[in-house]
Amino acid sequence: VLDPATPIHHAHPVDVWLQRLEQVVERARKPGLTLPMLEVCRLQNVLAEIVTGGAAAASGGKGTLPEIARACALLASDLDQSIDLAALARELGMSYETFRKKFVQVVGVPPARYRSARLLERACELIRHGHMTDKEIALELGFCDEFHFSRRFKQIVGVPPRTYRRNLSRTA
Repeated sequence: VLDPATPIHHAHPVDVWLQRLEQVVERARKPGLTLPMLEVCRLQNVLAEIVTGGAAAASGGKGTLPEIARACALLASDLDQSIDLAALARELGMSYETFRKKFVQVVGVPPARYRSARLLERACELIRHGHMTDKEIALELGFCDEFHFSRRFKQIVGVPPRTYRRNLSRTA
């Protein structure tokens, strides 16, 4: 992650990135809730976002990194509520197309896909807890039904929730 030419990487806004890193550490401290590889992936994801965002800011995107970092924080929070991306863009002082393009430039994926990934990370956590059915998870996360949830889960995770749950029981 560290470039010898620039050994110190300044992540701005510090409070947003600190909160994201603390969330990864908090999840890792709860025994039995996450697989070690998933914890490492979450940490890598946050570090990659920091580095990618820093590169975008250095290449002339100054002023957009704080807005995109704030957007990431908002997209990753309140996963049970739907979010209007156009309203979020307006709140950040951009048109939706400008917001989407800058978000993709900094984060690497469109805002809707980023939100879906965070949503399904939460679904994986709920499945690992083992006390909720697919239907309950779908309702908890705002899907219209368990079939839609299962389809989206398979698209992003690669296996249906039932298979994911079965694989967890084999590794435990």
